[in-house]
Amino acid sequence: MNLWGGELYYYQKSKKIFITPIIENNKIIVRSNSIKFFKTNDNKVIGIDNKFFLKLKKNCDIYLLKQKYNFKIEKNITSKLYLLKAIDTKESIKLSIKLKNDKCIEYAHPNIYKTYKRR
Repeated sequence: MNLWGGELYYYQKSKKIFITPIIENNKIIVRSNSIKFFKTNDNKVIGIDNKFFLKLKKNCDIYLLKQKYNFKIEKNITSKLYLLKAIDTKESIKLSIKLKNDKCIEYAHPNIYKTYKRR
């Protein structure tokens, strides 16, 4: 169990990717732009902020979902693809999991920043 309680994960191509917060001095590592850092189950370091992507299925309404779940619309990318904003990183992860199981959602995915190593 981590400091946030429970299992943390997101879906990538219908596969669960488990993540663990990277802790330093009993606090999760955060950068100035509120990106929190995690390790995946294959030891890759990723950053996640309070935003997530959501793609709607045909004939579904983003405003009905907004009433049901607590998020803000940050950007409408296409007619069915949105960048949404949660209150914090933990909530963006939780919402992407909940929304993935909604019948109106094609996919929901946290906004992930991958780290790259220089050669």
